[in-house]
Amino acid sequence: MAEAIDWHIRLRDGDAADWEAFTAWLEVDGAHARAYDAVVLADDIFDIPATDGFAREAANDDEPVPLRRFRGRGWAAGLGAIAAVLIAVVAVPMLGSGQDRYEVVTATGEHRVITLDDGTQIALNGMSRIILDHEDPRFARLNEGEALFSVKRDPARPFTVTVGDSRIQDVGTVFNVVHQAKTISLEVSEGSVLFNPDREAIPLKAGQTLYDAGLGDKLVIGSKEPSLIGTWRDGRLIYQNAELSTLANDLSRNLGVQVSVDPAIAARQFTGVIQVERNHETLFARLSSVLGLDVRKTSKGWTISMRGRAAH
Repeated sequence: MAEAIDWHIRLRDGDAADWEAFTAWLEVDGAHARAYDAVVLADDIFDIPATDGFAREAANDDEPVPLRRFRGRGWAAGLGAIAAVLIAVVAVPMLGSGQDRYEVVTATGEHRVITLDDGTQIALNGMSRIILDHEDPRFARLNEGEALFSVKRDPARPFTVTVGDSRIQDVGTVFNVVHQAKTISLEVSEGSVLFNPDREAIPLKAGQTLYDAGLGDKLVIGSKEPSLIGTWRDGRLIYQNAELSTLANDLSRNLGVQVSVDPAIAARQFTGVIQVERNHETLFARLSSVLGLDVRKTSKGWTISMRGRAAH
């Protein structure tokens, strides 16, 4: 975000070389374009007051006084003002995707419920990013994180969720989706859905689950008690033969702190229930006892490792 603000200020007086460097910066990572778009939106919508990083040009008393932005280190003071404004921006229009589509992002530990125009509700877990469309309430693209969809029934217009290269389609149901890196986890609580209608066309009904490791392996179909699906909204994380890496990712999303696991034990499986608490020390002390592993606080968050092995 700091780099995006710097570019926004720099390009006001940018030459051809600046624009060429800016284009290269955008192409490095899609997050760069999203950050820059958010900065431009915030600067356009809100009147950023003059600070030590801004100076007012001399003007007649009867004329409005424009703002001149300093280049170089002069953006530092303006950074705080724009960053504060960005916190209030809930949905950021997407570059290159039309004016109707927008992105909703949640921070770690944040839960948010979105109600679409057709009555469909989407509950977003922490560390999630989803693309929606103002003109098409039957569309969603989960770029990252976890979401529980409660879809309003409409047989004539199936609801479609795009997750990576896959699609989930239904006409009215409740299902939970987790998209982490290349993996996809799908659990159906009510009704039924169709996974990849144009490819495998796998139907899933209430109580069925699907896992795609994203490595070209076969899709894994399983089962789960429907009442236990989406319990993260109530602060309960329920697992059956789940890898510790999955547990760590879930804790990070729900607690708002980074939780990592030693790669040597990341594939170890866990079955049980974790009751999420805001008292992290108490929660991780209990988790350490249940897992029989070291769970230590570090400068970056918490690390799960073998007992006797120093946390990194």
